[in-house]
Amino acid sequence: MKIKEFLATCKRAFNMARGGVYTEKELKKMCFKSLGKDVLISRLCTILKPADISIGNNSRVDAYVLVSGKVTIGSYCHIASHCRICGGQAGIVFEDFSGVSSLCGIFAVSDDYSGNNLAGPAVQKEFVKRTEKEVIFKSFSMAGANCIVFPGVIIETGTAIGAGTVVRKPTKSGCIYLGNPAKIVGRTQQGYIEKYKKFLSEHQNL
Repeated sequence: MKIKEFLATCKRAFNMARGGVYTEKELKKMCFKSLGKDVLISRLCTILKPADISIGNNSRVDAYVLVSGKVTIGSYCHIASHCRICGGQAGIVFEDFSGVSSLCGIFAVSDDYSGNNLAGPAVQKEFVKRTEKEVIFKSFSMAGANCIVFPGVIIETGTAIGAGTVVRKPTKSGCIYLGNPAKIVGRTQQGYIEKYKKFLSEHQNL
């Protein structure tokens, strides 16, 4: 199946299962910081301040996702349903071919809950201790369902995060992580590299 036919099939299924997606015209009216081609965004997701959000080509954001703060989503990325992508001022970056499964929470900002400070957006800044650090999902990295990623974490290229994992520290490239706290339990296969090369050779114009 050619890539255009595949995308069309995905869009039809997406429309049926997720209550529809925004049209290209509607997306342009939302005034994203930048917006690529063939982007699928569910009408049932919540996007706060699109002017701070960039999305590349052929990426998809499913129903009931919340995207807030500074967020950059590359090309061929997928944010599955019910995720919370909270970029704050530091920002979250999803490089090309990265993504997160359902129910993940990705946070570039977090309050101090030790008891030494007040917490929450309703409290003035002088009473709150807040951590804001950029989060990066590098190319070909993935997180399984219900993962939590803390501020300042870099998910390195080819990293796989198992379902339910809590990631507090940067990962190593090509490793599989599981648990709370996240620990290395294996290494990912590298077959995606050759498939990526083949993909590029067949779809140079996309």
